[in-house]
Amino acid sequence: ASSRAICIQESRNPIGVSAHMTQADQPSGAGVLTWEHVEELVLIRADPPLEPLYNKDSPAAYDLRVGHIVTPGEYLKLIAPGEGHDSHGFRRNFLILKPGETATLATLESVDLRGQGKQRVTALIIPRNKYALRGLLTLNAGHVDPGHKGFVTAQVINLTNQGFPVHLEESYFSIVFSFLTRQVSPRKELLPDDVRIRELIQQAEQAPVSLVQKETLKEVFVSKGADFTVELVKRVSVFALGLAAIAGAVFAGIQLLD
Repeated sequence: ASSRAICIQESRNPIGVSAHMTQADQPSGAGVLTWEHVEELVLIRADPPLEPLYNKDSPAAYDLRVGHIVTPGEYLKLIAPGEGHDSHGFRRNFLILKPGETATLATLESVDLRGQGKQRVTALIIPRNKYALRGLLTLNAGHVDPGHKGFVTAQVINLTNQGFPVHLEESYFSIVFSFLTRQVSPRKELLPDDVRIRELIQQAEQAPVSLVQKETLKEVFVSKGADFTVELVKRVSVFALGLAAIAGAVFAGIQLLD
């Protein structure tokens, strides 16, 4: 059994405070929400409180920050701006991912897509390009269901042949919100964040050793060096873009049917 001490505090600081919108003010049809509509329709909270990170290079993206890092052997949590600790209470703000090692990142921000009008909002997690180019690949960034409340997660893997530092309070992926063509009902029960963190830790402890970490890195990555990592990232990016294009076509077809 794990001896890790889990301490999750209730979020108290609203970053993007939701406001009531008239029907005329709400976005019409499906589409990506700009900052203006995100602040009206989505509630984003952070504990400990931090300034919001709306992406300056995009009118629609919000840069989510890491509040929790979970690996098979370690758990780190942000406890105050610029300060974190591990499961033993030692002050630590980052850990080093070994070549081929994976980590689950849970966001500092809690995203609330519930309430009046919010069942028409969904979201997509998008990895930040600068870390992919350096060899830290996000494996399972996906969508956030309408009605979701709580942190969001993504798993990352170190595809380099050396240790890669992963920091609390850093942003490794962004979130983009979209407005659905019609209101929907949440399809699953929402678990408290502390329960979800415990589940992530248990899953990490039970996860098998990655074949990438155990064999492939020794035989391929280390022998071919960083150039191979960059090439692999490029190929995976092309595949991901293809999947995104297919999803976009399906989404557009659904909108036409409505």
